[in-house]
Amino acid sequence: MKASNIERRFSAGIVSRASSAQDTQTKIGGYAAKFGARSEDMGAGGIKFFEIIEPGFFDNVLGDDCRCLFNHDANLILGRTKSGTLRIRQDRTGLAYDSDLSDEQTYARDLLIAIERGDVSQSSFAFRVKPEGQRFVEQGDTVIRYLLRGGCTRLYDVSPVVYPAYPDATVALREAERALGHSIISPSVLAAQRARQLQLMEAECGGSAGIRAGTGAAARRARELQLASLQD
Repeated sequence: MKASNIERRFSAGIVSRASSAQDTQTKIGGYAAKFGARSEDMGAGGIKFFEIIEPGFFDNVLGDDCRCLFNHDANLILGRTKSGTLRIRQDRTGLAYDSDLSDEQTYARDLLIAIERGDVSQSSFAFRVKPEGQRFVEQGDTVIRYLLRGGCTRLYDVSPVVYPAYPDATVALREAERALGHSIISPSVLAAQRARQLQLMEAECGGSAGIRAGTGAAARRARELQLASLQD
């Protein structure tokens, strides 16, 4: 399966410092995903597209070797389940996580300051869905994708994020068209959607030069969008 089939979604669950009087280890935590809540509209071209994550969606991936990254950037790793510095769990609310922070990592210290100031306040997760792990319902100009119990086939990372502004539903829209048996968004509209996502990513990466030189997840995704735009 191609790397471009990795999906990322943002959660309204606030990321915050997690600590207690009995534990001196500095931690951050929050909800990377919440169950039962309709997502923001991720559609385009007159089509409304929403997702709803059903309880138990992560049943089969809680044992995955998952990372906690800042902004989905593998160069900015904060914790990892395999090493015991990241813990993920699923409860009635959604997918919760907490990660130990190292005082020896300058970017971890900077992130903690940003969280305490309220500059970084939301979370995200990167995942894959198996074909039978989703269900699509079409209602007029609205398509709803239900992510079903046990439907997540891989959980890559959970991430506190700065920019929760570009939910990329390209993979989900392709799956919706396959399941429904017809096109729901024209190629020109998808191209316009990619152009808007690219604009937002350029802002995050510091412009075109930052995209070309960047090694983080945003820069890599931006380069994929640039390539897709050339193929339109």
